[in-house]
Amino acid sequence: MKLETIQKRLAQAEPGKVIGPFEIDIRQIRQDPTFQVRKRLDEANLSRLRAAYRSGKAMLPITLAFIDETPDLLPVIVDGHHRVTVLEAMAAEASVRGYPATTTVEAMFMRVRANEARWQAASVAARQTG
Repeated sequence: MKLETIQKRLAQAEPGKVIGPFEIDIRQIRQDPTFQVRKRLDEANLSRLRAAYRSGKAMLPITLAFIDETPDLLPVIVDGHHRVTVLEAMAAEASVRGYPATTTVEAMFMRVRANEARWQAASVAARQTG
């Protein structure tokens, strides 16, 4: 779905409401390190996710946020850094090998202030590690 359409739907939704899932091209996602609360990506998790994607396993949607302070920018990842990293690597690998690349992912969307997006990202990370 086009980002403009998603933004219009968010504008009509209640403040802070999460909408979706919608399919989005991973090239329309911004990976901003200020919203990645972990110091580094977990290699074992990346391997598990790669295997899951290759087997065709259904995956939960990632969560993206349009940040109020920067409305003209692409949405940032709140939950799904590992999944997007794996999908980007798999798309690059497919391109090098001359295979068609999957470049889309299911995503939930929200519009929030930057501090709320960071809090959401930290909450997700805490639940996943705790």
